[in-house]
Amino acid sequence: MTEIMIPHTHISFDAFAADIDDSTQLPPAHAFLAADLSAAVLGTTTCDRPPVLRREKNALDSLDETLKALDSRKDKEGNFDDIDFLRTYAKIFDDLFFFGSMLSPGNERINLHYDDGLRLEGTQGITIHKYPSQYANIVIWRQLPKSNSSPERMQRTLITLLHEMVHAFLRLYLCNDCRETGSWDTVGKTGHGKTWLDIMAAATKDATRIGIFDSNSLEYARLHYHIVYELSDSGDSFPTSEALSGWGLGRPQVVILYALHWYASSRMGTLHLKATGMVPTI
Repeated sequence: MTEIMIPHTHISFDAFAADIDDSTQLPPAHAFLAADLSAAVLGTTTCDRPPVLRREKNALDSLDETLKALDSRKDKEGNFDDIDFLRTYAKIFDDLFFFGSMLSPGNERINLHYDDGLRLEGTQGITIHKYPSQYANIVIWRQLPKSNSSPERMQRTLITLLHEMVHAFLRLYLCNDCRETGSWDTVGKTGHGKTWLDIMAAATKDATRIGIFDSNSLEYARLHYHIVYELSDSGDSFPTSEALSGWGLGRPQVVILYALHWYASSRMGTLHLKATGMVPTI
């Protein structure tokens, strides 16, 4: 596939994505503003919007076949340790939410791996990308021992996969200026800023609507934890109740968690200066 190069200040990802269905072109890497990427993805996850592009229809057909295969099993579970399982869902996610821009046949921009090694506590996956590379690696740690396969394990594995694909999408396509600022309005310092939250919440809700995730998907996504840590590192002001609701979060839950984290961080001297006066009330 060939790559088109257009200055990021004039690119519309939404308009470009409409042509990618039958095109041999790929979006140029590191060429888009955070607001454009967020708006484009949110435009694909509008509830009740019928699939209009061939890649979207193919993704839903693939999902239907995958769910039927799982349903035919007596234990209603898949082989979560099979890399093909991961790739099948990654392709579905890519076609539904990311315009087929990362796993286009013949020109894949992400590599997927399972890992059994040591990991930081609470870490379930990681995206490895070094600017200005046009490729990224996604590593998913196996959630539980093989003997403990369960529907919940499947959900957590797929939520982790989607989580890391949002990171990869932003790292591959966000302009370098947007990346370098590390501001709350883009990707923040931990990678979970407003743009990441907008995309992750919208994709999670839509994946739940079409049957990939169950009703506990937002809980598994742990958005309330990600927002608290990001706010303490790069936040300028506490999000409004409307913004939190858009991410599927309740204000009391986030305020209490943030206050606890704020207190612990301030005691340890690890709280950044902007956050020292940012303790909201319920």
